[in-house]
Amino acid sequence: MLRLRELLLERLFDQKAEGLSLRVLQEEYYLEMRPGCFQAIWLKIDSLEEELGKEGKNIVMERSGRLLESCLKHKCFDMLCREQGHGNYIGILNYAEGKQEEIRRILKDCLNQLESGKKLYGEICFSLAAGSVVKEPAGMPKSLREASLIIEERLVKGTGRRMWFLNDPIEDHAGYTWENYRYNYIKTATASLLHPYIWHYEICPWPHRVFEEKYPRPAEKTAACGKAEEPRTIPQAYATLLSGMFQMFGDMEQTDISFEGAVAGVGIFMSDSGLFQRTFPDGIVAGKTIGKWLGNAMRKGSGSPADEERAERLAEEIESDESMMKDFIQSQALPQFFGMALPLVKYGLPVRPVQLDNVRRFAVYLEDSRFLILSYEYIKPEAPDVNASLVSWVRKGGSLLYIGDGSDPFHGISAWWRQSGYENPAQHLFELADMERKPGDGCYPVGKGRIIVWNMLPARLCLKKAYAQEYRELVRRSLGECGLEWRYRNDLTLHRGPYIISAVMDESVNDAPRRFDGLYADMLENDYRILTYKEIKPDENAILFDFSKIGRETFRIIGTSARVEEADILENKIRFRLKTADNIRAFLRVRLSDPAEGGTAMDEEGNEVNLSMEWEERSRTLLLSYDSCGKAVNVELGLR
Repeated sequence: MLRLRELLLERLFDQKAEGLSLRVLQEEYYLEMRPGCFQAIWLKIDSLEEELGKEGKNIVMERSGRLLESCLKHKCFDMLCREQGHGNYIGILNYAEGKQEEIRRILKDCLNQLESGKKLYGEICFSLAAGSVVKEPAGMPKSLREASLIIEERLVKGTGRRMWFLNDPIEDHAGYTWENYRYNYIKTATASLLHPYIWHYEICPWPHRVFEEKYPRPAEKTAACGKAEEPRTIPQAYATLLSGMFQMFGDMEQTDISFEGAVAGVGIFMSDSGLFQRTFPDGIVAGKTIGKWLGNAMRKGSGSPADEERAERLAEEIESDESMMKDFIQSQALPQFFGMALPLVKYGLPVRPVQLDNVRRFAVYLEDSRFLILSYEYIKPEAPDVNASLVSWVRKGGSLLYIGDGSDPFHGISAWWRQSGYENPAQHLFELADMERKPGDGCYPVGKGRIIVWNMLPARLCLKKAYAQEYRELVRRSLGECGLEWRYRNDLTLHRGPYIISAVMDESVNDAPRRFDGLYADMLENDYRILTYKEIKPDENAILFDFSKIGRETFRIIGTSARVEEADILENKIRFRLKTADNIRAFLRVRLSDPAEGGTAMDEEGNEVNLSMEWEERSRTLLLSYDSCGKAVNVELGLR
């Protein structure tokens, strides 16, 4: 029986388990599974081999698995768990409907227990992922695949560090208008939400700067805005939107995650060394510079023919003049990195940043990656063992695309590669892979993997559409040879629990709008407006709450611009204690089983607050709203 259970997990892991049903699980695999929920879990342990040793890693794996099983087995009808390869522990849970939140809490408690004990083991990091909940056994492979994707896409995996994203409602330049700040804030917030495995945010680092000061400031407004505008404090509508976004960010730790049309395991390297390469030493840019022309050219896409012509003319000059190219490389456009990243992202490929320095810090850092893009024209490897680790990963089956022409002046610094007789660190990489030091363009087999070489300066990809298209086709063709199909699309759309986060790109494969049909709350509208469809055009974003994800739940806060300090559901009434910023129109939309029969609101000093209530039948939600005064408000709703 034990062997049969292991065999089922092997088939699920290999995505070869077909025709699964309760009858098959019970009669062929002798499992005690019942109708209800099925969900995959995946525990990943990252560590340095020399820290633990083989015996130490076995002990950690055994203890971790035992902890998971002891915490979960009494809550499940049945469960399957086993160690799967190097540092992985996978499982399938079967439990009763209605226990999803309880299982989620147990998994978080397990992870906290593992984290609290990791100091006993040394350099070690635990990551625990859960796939989506499915109602039929046939969905188990999908759930396991989703759990594996969560593990694969960890931005800071194996480091033991927590990543926070900064979402500043304004920016350091005080010369922009509130409309500009709002536009860019929504872009930034959407981008951060498209990283589904990061759910910690610095929401407003200097609140007084946002909610009390006036913009644009007179001394700076002309250059930034291009027009005169009187300084003013934050508009109430934007303050309300921010208050709602702050609350929504707190609900982003979700396990049911999927990118539409995503190709997993694709990344672009970045490194700490990129910081010292942001600008060149004196004398490198010795001739003509791009000066203020770059700022003007960045208005490309404004719709003005003059702006388009100006941008194309500057691109031609940069390409033909070495000094201008060097100045372009050290500009704020960061073209060496974005030249490789944006042509892919703009066509719907969610590439993830991969930290080159972690290759030598954590032994299995690249284990879940399948296709990586590298250039030493804007970053450098700290030591030779970085290249050794990369080649080792390739020999095991990885695919590495190297882009670079060896022209970076920083190749000439007195570093380990120069001291070892190499003109640049890429030559050392190629030699370790048994290739020539200066290979031509092409694909070179290396063990079970391959290295694809393109002798192109990444910054040039920014200058001509033809270069970007050639690069995209190279990546798509190479992915196809890895068994990964990338279909061009003009959007990035992530399903994150009940939320849909979508960005439709301009400068993409087409200008078609993206349409969503269903029942949604628009999270970028202050009143969380209920929609049956949403259409977003290029250069637009959407954050939607999908009601199909919460089924028949009878109580759920959908969106709120007030912090809900208390929510008590009694026999015939509901009580809320709400607190929000001053001088906004506060909104709260809540799912209820039936319309409320009247409601009252009093502030913390006992003063009556004028409360508006609006029932929406399709979504079975109640919208509450009131004018805030910076005080806590107690709301009481009668229930039928």
